Amino acid sequence: MDTEQVLDELARSSKGRLRYGQEGVEPGQGQSSLVLQLSSHLVKFLEKTTGNVEVISTPRIDPSPRPESITPRAQDSRHGFFECLSIQSFSGGNFLACKKNEIEDSLVEHEQQPEIKAKRLVEPRRKESARLSANLGTTSRKQYQAISQTLELSQRAQQDNIRFSTNQSSEETRKNQQQLMKEHDMRVEKRFQEAERLEKEKSAAERVALLRELAKAIHLEELTLSVLPDSTITEEKAFFALLQHIKALITSTQGNADEGGPPTAELLLAIQFHLLDLRNLAVAARQARDLHEQQLAHAKLLQEEKEAASNRALEQQKKRQQEEEQKKREQEEEQKKQARELAQGAVTVLDAWCQKLEQDMLDTERACTTLSSRQEPQVKKIRSDINRAVAIPINQISSNAGSHLRDILSRLLALLSGKTITSGGHMVSVSLHPQGLSFAQMKLAEKFVCQGEEEVASHHEAAFPLAAVACGVWEEYPTFGQLLLAALNRRCPYVVPRHLARLSTQSQDDYFRILGYKYSDDVLEKQDNFLKRMSGMMRLYAAILVARPPTHLHKTSQHGFCFGWRWLSQTLNLEPVPELTPTLIFDFLEVAGSAMVLHYKGQFWKLLLLLQKEYFVRIKAVSNSDQMGPFNRLDTFIQLILRTRHIPPAKGVLTDSFWRT
Repeated sequence: MDTEQVLDELARSSKGRLRYGQEGVEPGQGQSSLVLQLSSHLVKFLEKTTGNVEVISTPRIDPSPRPESITPRAQDSRHGFFECLSIQSFSGGNFLACKKNEIEDSLVEHEQQPEIKAKRLVEPRRKESARLSANLGTTSRKQYQAISQTLELSQRAQQDNIRFSTNQSSEETRKNQQQLMKEHDMRVEKRFQEAERLEKEKSAAERVALLRELAKAIHLEELTLSVLPDSTITEEKAFFALLQHIKALITSTQGNADEGGPPTAELLLAIQFHLLDLRNLAVAARQARDLHEQQLAHAKLLQEEKEAASNRALEQQKKRQQEEEQKKREQEEEQKKQARELAQGAVTVLDAWCQKLEQDMLDTERACTTLSSRQEPQVKKIRSDINRAVAIPINQISSNAGSHLRDILSRLLALLSGKTITSGGHMVSVSLHPQGLSFAQMKLAEKFVCQGEEEVASHHEAAFPLAAVACGVWEEYPTFGQLLLAALNRRCPYVVPRHLARLSTQSQDDYFRILGYKYSDDVLEKQDNFLKRMSGMMRLYAAILVARPPTHLHKTSQHGFCFGWRWLSQTLNLEPVPELTPTLIFDFLEVAGSAMVLHYKGQFWKLLLLLQKEYFVRIKAVSNSDQMGPFNRLDTFIQLILRTRHIPPAKGVLTDSFWRT
């Protein structure tokens, strides 16, 4: 039977009706009396399970138990809340007592749970503390054992000495004592050797660290005074030589240290002395450099004063010459007056034309500002691709075959048309940027002029293929032609031609730059280089005047013969420039003279006669004896063609047979 059935049977039985009270069970009823001291939790449990328990009273009882009462754990002072109940037992009372004990044990176990949990939490810490204490004890024991062993060895040595002194007669004792002494000496020697080795290692490490510090100090000295190997200052030369010697010494010393050999103290001391000398030399070098700069500044000032005095002397000489030639000028003024009046109208037209070309170039540059100056990766890539796509074909232009030039022209036209082409392994298209076409035309014009300035100046026959390709692009894109003329006019203003007078607000350097001269480190280029560059660009311009577009061989250039006639006639109306004017006229006639004669016939011969009879005199008048080389060459050429009545075609001119290759 289970617990519920037993409780039901007890509830229906008269014996199962228990009474609770202070008096206990009434005498004379033949039932055993059992007084239990129960907790409130047990009372609630009994009320829930039986339902027939009658609670008479639950007063607190006296702590001293009665003789007839059973009071488990009555002596436990922690449970002060228990109450005294009187239960009338029956034959099944043992079951309730057992149930009560189980419940009491459960309650006690529940009350002990916090203490058990606290013990579980404290136990790992107690074990860790015990382990640390054990380790500390072990370390202490080891130290104690080491000290004990040392003391034991000392005592043993003393005892052996005593034993040796007392047992001199014993040979075996003496041998043992000697052996012990030897072992002791060996141990002491090993300790001394180990200490000496550690001391050497420490000393070597300190010397290596000192060497590194010295190397850093020398590098700092080198940074504070930057000296060039080819310096002309004696102190700087000495500083540089000593610096190289110290660096070589440190390098070799570091190499030995890496191989296992630390630097010696003597070597470190020598490097330290060298460093002191180096610092002294650095101070002396700085002072010498300051003195040298002062001397240079003083020499420059003297040179400027000398140049100013020379300029003043030249001005005075020119003034005297002007006074002497005043009469000649007055006489010639009347003769030139009409020519100037006639030329004035042409000059005005040419100036307006040059201004329009320059304005077109400025407008194009302003329009391409975003593409030419922005540094975003995408814009830089487009700019680089267009520059590459323009430069590569121009650099490949040569007079090998007509098909080669047509291929280059088709590639340039495809680029300007907005098609995607391949150049240098990259896909390029001017349509990727709104300013792409204008930028490409501007760069193409500048590249042609650069080729004339460099390539044509060195190889005159290169002017004709360059001019043919330029005319082919000009035929399809007239804007490119205007940009090409503007770029030519910027670098060689004599292709117009016009006379550029110096303004009162212009410096001498600015005026020479307008005339086409270049400066390198504020030094004006030599006259020979200037004439060579101007000759190259003039030959390119003359080749453009007589060239035929590769795609329209029956047509002449859009900038054709009429502009060549205008250039030569306008040049004869201007005052000649020594060396430059005869050079440009010779280049023009050698490149375009043959075609001009075929086009203008007798009229052109008349212009050449005017050049020989009147303009040569003016050239001689403004040229010194050392400036007559270009004039003599032009004079010889003019005499030859006038005598033979024939101007030979220039070397490298593109014939009809060339375009069939």
